[in-house]
Amino acid sequence: MRHSWIAVGIIMALAVSANATIIETKFDKWKYVRFSHQIHAGKKKLACTECHYLDDEKDVATRKGHAFCKGCHYDKGGPMNSCDPCHYRKTK
Repeated sequence: MRHSWIAVGIIMALAVSANATIIETKFDKWKYVRFSHQIHAGKKKLACTECHYLDDEKDVATRKGHAFCKGCHYDKGGPMNSCDPCHYRKTK
């Protein structure tokens, strides 16, 4: 389990260095999500555990999900007026 947290730390450090990360989801009908680690972890100084948790059964870090993002953006403000700021369909 310790190795998982080390891997999460390395991944998050790399992600924070990028301006925006495109997250490809497997089960979402919109499929693609725009997400900026630079804004969330860098500018807003959120800890990794604010958005991610370690699933002991799978031994991987996973995202908390759509309801969590909407709840935080509702409470603290941010782009949540429509689906478009975060979700998009990839064109060929």
